[in-house]
Amino acid sequence: MKCIIIDDDAASRSVLKQLVQQVNYLELVAVCSKPSEAINTIKKEQIDLAFLDIEMPEMTGMELLKSVA
Repeated sequence: MKCIIIDDDAASRSVLKQLVQQVNYLELVAVCSKPSEAINTIKKEQIDLAFLDIEMPEMTGMELLKSVA
């Protein structure tokens, strides 16, 4: 299952990355600190699961979801 981490907080990204790496069936495609980075990745890759921060400065997680849906 391909997944992506999208979070503006470095510590949160790090913890999530460590947790994802412990799950054999998860393939971490990208770790993004900005929603714009994530949008580009999501448009290129088929992502099955997103670990998405809701409160980010550039745009909210919900706005990001709407933009790629």
